[in-house]
Amino acid sequence: MKLSLTPLLKTILENDAALKKGLVSLGETNFNIHAGVISFGVCITSSQSSVVKPHKNPDFTININGDAIKLVTEQHKFASSMVEGDLEKFSALMSILTKVQVDCAVVIYDIFGNEAAFVFTSFVSAYQTKKDKVLVNEDISMYRRRLRAMQLRIDRVERLLNYRDHAVN
Repeated sequence: MKLSLTPLLKTILENDAALKKGLVSLGETNFNIHAGVISFGVCITSSQSSVVKPHKNPDFTININGDAIKLVTEQHKFASSMVEGDLEKFSALMSILTKVQVDCAVVIYDIFGNEAAFVFTSFVSAYQTKKDKVLVNEDISMYRRRLRAMQLRIDRVERLLNYRDHAVN
């Protein structure tokens, strides 16, 4: 099995010259990804990329489990325990990939056409709206906690004032 990602890479490279420069400086990179029962290899160069069966001698191997996915998605970090092999090449590749400045809708449009780009844009805007609602609810709950803490402080001050009033009488 070999799935060519070259059209995707070509479209991304047309929109981000810094990525091509970074991939040229990195050279050919072969790595494996193990995600539970699924294992596959990825080969990336400055001109082509593909998904293949796992490499026998990869530059590095990324082991993905539930905790790793949570760490990557929530904190945008990788744990060193997730990677086996050449950590320097892995960190160099991740450094290059994190600097990618490409509009995904344009890439999807170039490869799959107008309808796919419209669907993608619709999903992204719906997700952003849902995320904004969650943030608003989190902000509201934060303000509620602050208001409740302030109410407790006011009650304590009132109690002290009432206690003093009774002590003076």
